[in-house]
Amino acid sequence: MLSLITNGLIAILERELVAYEPLIQQFLIHELDKAIQLLVQFVENKKQGQ
Repeated sequence: MLSLITNGLIAILERELVAYEPLIQQFLIHELDKAIQLLVQFVENKKQGQ
């Protein structure tokens, strides 16, 4: 009985994740872009400090 409920929940989650996948990808790309900008800024600040 419990495995039936668990399998049902997994199926629902998988379906929902597919629906939200573009949003999740967009969020991750945005976060990655921010991280890269911070890294570039850090490197530029280091160069100016030399």
